[in-house]
Amino acid sequence: MNADERTNSLRSDLVTVASAPGPAKSRVANEALAEGLDRHTTVGSLWKMEGDRIRCFACGHRCLIGEGLRGVCKVRFHQGGFLRVPFGYVAALQCDPVEKKPFFHVHPGSDALTFGMMGCDFHCPYCQNWVTSQALRDEGSVAPIQEVTPEELVNAARESDARVVVSSYNEPLITAEWAVAVFQKAKEAGFLCAFVSNGNATPEALDFLRPWIVAYKVDLKSFEDKHYRQLGGTLAQVTETIRLVRERRLWLEVVTLVVPGFNDREEELRAIAKFVASVGRDIPWRGDADRALRLPCPRLQNHG
Repeated sequence: MNADERTNSLRSDLVTVASAPGPAKSRVANEALAEGLDRHTTVGSLWKMEGDRIRCFACGHRCLIGEGLRGVCKVRFHQGGFLRVPFGYVAALQCDPVEKKPFFHVHPGSDALTFGMMGCDFHCPYCQNWVTSQALRDEGSVAPIQEVTPEELVNAARESDARVVVSSYNEPLITAEWAVAVFQKAKEAGFLCAFVSNGNATPEALDFLRPWIVAYKVDLKSFEDKHYRQLGGTLAQVTETIRLVRERRLWLEVVTLVVPGFNDREEELRAIAKFVASVGRDIPWRGDADRALRLPCPRLQNHG
């Protein structure tokens, strides 16, 4: 079985999550999907109790979550004094050139096996991966998942002749426990591991990931805080993440997807370039432009 056949075989096993009684109260548009995903969880690592609520450290929101409630991401929830987090499935899986991540300075010319789950701590209206990242905010979404083990993903990477294993597609910070479980097995097998993120990280999450990854890509979506607040975050949190990743001596690449009418002013792009250079003049920054993008994306314009 060649690389494409192996990856396609795994992807063909995707199953649609059915409605099932869920433990967490939620304010999600897609209740059936949320309840189904709740069955694919484990006790998380990035949290602590504060009184009778849980403080989550997976992303910069640092949600304080009451019993039976979900965080901003919709997939991490408080049940019985524990934080339950996504585990044991993928919602997206692909083996393709590492440059598509895009990492242009991590074994150029090699392939990367990339996996993703469901959910996001942002709600970007131009998201290119809305099928997985925004599925819980779209009541009409029918999102397939595949139950899988870390060992099976490593085997897929090996049989696909991949050099790198990457967590991406949705926001991987909110599924960091699963990513680390996969990365541990991948590193043992000799693969390099990398993270593709919106950069809304915490020091706790970065320290949790650091032993297992060699590269981290941040999407620096804008250099105006008002734009970040439209997406569900803050500029300061993302610029701090870039500094923190640099301090941890991980290979760092920064990408800005240029969206017409949102972040395409020359002054803003120059400000991004100046900031990245101030952190490290050897940090690659790409300003990818897709003129087919428009704001907002029709399927997402009404979902927050």
